[in-house]
Amino acid sequence: MTIAEIRTKKNIDICIHGHSGYADIGHDIICAGISALSQAFCMEADNAEINTDDGFLSVAAEMTPNNKVRLDMLVSGLKAISEEYPQYLEIFLQE
Repeated sequence: MTIAEIRTKKNIDICIHGHSGYADIGHDIICAGISALSQAFCMEADNAEINTDDGFLSVAAEMTPNNKVRLDMLVSGLKAISEEYPQYLEIFLQE
């Protein structure tokens, strides 16, 4: 299962880790969707510190108005995946 932890008190802190287990690595549409959404956020986020490793993503970014819009897109997309495939993605939001 993939776990997405998103904290948005003062700044944006995101940690996404784990393999969803939907299919073999490299053929997993759940992981591909999560990766596409999170990479889009990372590519566009202002003043973000990004750390990646195989199956792990950590992002720290300022809570700017633009980053808030980008974060909303990420969370909305992750929620859509989680609602369709709840056994493969769990989201923890802390505001």
